[in-house]
Amino acid sequence: MTLAAASLALGGLFAMPLQAQATLLEPTDANVAAAIAGGQEYLFNQFTETGGGTGGYWNDPSYGGLTATATAVAALVESGMMKDAAYKDRIEKGIAYIKDQVKTDGGIYTSHHAYETGLALVALGLYGQATTTDAAYKTIVRNAVDFLKSYQNIEGSTRGGDYGPNGEATSTNTTACGPSYKPYYGGWGYYPGNSNAGNKCIGGGDLSNAQFVVMGLWYGSRYLGDAIDTAPWAKAVLYFLKSQQSANGGFTVYAGEGNDYPTVTGTASGLWILSMIGQKDTAKRLATDTKTMAQNAIDWYGEASNYTWTYSGSYTYFIYGMAKALTATVGPGALIGTHDWAADMKSEVINSVHRVHTDAVTGGAAATDSWAGYTGLDPDTVGKTSWVLMSLAFASTSTESTEKLLAQEDGLDNVVKGLLTLHTTDGVTISAAGRSNVAAANLGQNVVLPIGAVSFTLNNVLPVGGTAVLSIAPPAGALDPTNANSFVNADGTTLKAGLSWFKITGGAWQGLSSVPITVDLAKGVILVTLKDGGPEDADGVADGKIVDPGAPGYGVDAAAVVTSSDSDNDWFGCSVGNGRPDPTLLILLAGGVAYLVRRRRP
Repeated sequence: MTLAAASLALGGLFAMPLQAQATLLEPTDANVAAAIAGGQEYLFNQFTETGGGTGGYWNDPSYGGLTATATAVAALVESGMMKDAAYKDRIEKGIAYIKDQVKTDGGIYTSHHAYETGLALVALGLYGQATTTDAAYKTIVRNAVDFLKSYQNIEGSTRGGDYGPNGEATSTNTTACGPSYKPYYGGWGYYPGNSNAGNKCIGGGDLSNAQFVVMGLWYGSRYLGDAIDTAPWAKAVLYFLKSQQSANGGFTVYAGEGNDYPTVTGTASGLWILSMIGQKDTAKRLATDTKTMAQNAIDWYGEASNYTWTYSGSYTYFIYGMAKALTATVGPGALIGTHDWAADMKSEVINSVHRVHTDAVTGGAAATDSWAGYTGLDPDTVGKTSWVLMSLAFASTSTESTEKLLAQEDGLDNVVKGLLTLHTTDGVTISAAGRSNVAAANLGQNVVLPIGAVSFTLNNVLPVGGTAVLSIAPPAGALDPTNANSFVNADGTTLKAGLSWFKITGGAWQGLSSVPITVDLAKGVILVTLKDGGPEDADGVADGKIVDPGAPGYGVDAAAVVTSSDSDNDWFGCSVGNGRPDPTLLILLAGGVAYLVRRRRP
C-alpha cells in the first residue's frame, strides 16, 4: 500500500500535496480527467446527510454551508455529474438546501448578500437548465434576480445608490449626489438595507463583488429567458467597468481609488463581465480607442510582468475567474501573447502545491483530489475544489459538461458575432465542442448561417438510439429583428423562411429536413433534436453518442410561424420548415396560385 493509500485508509490524515512527487504531470486529457474525477469524488464524500438521508448540504468552516453548497452543486452540474444517479441525488438535496436559505426580500444569503445570492443563482440557473423545474422554482430565481437588481447603484434603485452616471439627480432622487459618486455608478455595495428612502446617495462596490452579482444575474436571466445585453443593469455595469479600467488595459478592483491600480483578479473580473453582458467584441473605454476594452485587457494580461496562474493573494478565486473569462473571450485554443493559457492553467492546477491527492484503495475507496490551503479571497477546501473543477471544465474541451461556452475566436467568419452557449438536459453531456467557418463548404445563394458552424459530441444519450435536445444560446444579434442576418423577421414574431439544421454534404451546406429545429423566442434559444445513429450523427452508429458538426441556418423553401408560450416544463417555440409548409402556403394553394408555389420549389 502506498503512503497516500495508507493515509486514505486512516481518514486522509496523511494525504500529501501532489508536488511532493518529483515528476510533474503533463496537462494531458487523461491527467485532467483524473483530477476532475478525484475532485468529484472528494465533493461527493464531503456531503453531509441530514434528516435520515432526506436532506443535506456541503460546508466550509469559514464561508459556511450556503457558499460551499452552491459552489459544489455548480461544479458537479457543470462537470457532467447529473448523469450519475448517486451524484444527482446529492445535487438535488443541495438545491433543496439552497432554497431553504431564501429570505423574505428575495435574496439567498446567510451573511454576504451579494456574494451568496450570486453563487446561489449560479447553482440554481445551471440546475434549472439541466432538468425540469416548476413555477415555484422559477419564482425563487426571479425574486433573487430582482433582489440583486434592487441594490445596484443606478437610476431608480430601491436599495442602492439612486443617481445617474455622473452622480446627477434622477426622477426618484431630485437631489444630485455629485460627481464624486461617478465611480460607483453601475456597481454594487456589500450589505444593502431594506430601503434607501433615507439616503439615496450610496456609494461602494468593487469588481469582485460585481463579478459574483453579474454571474448570478447572467445564470438566472438565462434560465428565466430574460434579455441581458439590453437590460438596464447590464448597460449600467458597463459604465462601472469603464471607470475601473486603466489606460493600459488592466482593471482595478476597488471603486473610488482611481483606475491606476490594475490587478490580475480585477482584470479577470472585468473580462468575464464584458462577456456576460455581450460587450466583449464592441465596448470601448473611450470612443477614440483603437481597440476594445477586452482586447486591451487581454494585451495587459499577456505582458510578461502580468501573466501568471499562481496569484498568491487569491489563488483558486483568480484561476476560476480568469479561466472562465478567457474561455468566453478568446477560447481555449487561443494564445495570450505567446502563452498557451489553457495548457498553462491546467498544468498549474494538476501540479499545484495546494492539490491533495489520495490514491484509490483496492476493492475500496476511489481516489480523491482536493485543493486546500487558505489564500486571500479563496473559500475553504470544498469551495476551492469546486472552483478548480469548473476551471478545468471550462478550459478542457474533452471534459464532459452540461454547458459549453464557445467564444467568438479570431478568424471565424460567422456574420453575427458573439459568445455561443451550448446546453443539454436529462443527463446528456457535451464534449469536444468547438466552432468552425462557414467557408469550409459551398453556401447556397439564399442560405444564411448567422452564428456559423459548431461541432460537438453528445454523450450518455439514453436509450441508445434515442434523441437528445441541444440548446444553443446565440449572441443577442442572432434573434434581433433589426439585424438583417437575424433568424427573426423584422416583425419580431416570425422567423426567416426555412429554418434548418445544416450539414456539409458533397462539399455544400445542405439543410436536413429530418432534424427537428425550433426557436424559443421567449427564452432566446435555438433547440435542435438530434438522433443517435441518425443521418446527423457523423459516426452513423447508435452507441449513446451523437457526433455532429453542423449549423443552424435558414434559406430553404419552408417558412415558420412563432408559437411560443411561457412554460417552465417544455421546450417550445416556432413551427418551422424542414420541408413542412407554412400555413400561408396552403392558403395560396387553395386560392389557385399553384404556379407561384411551383416556382418556389426546386
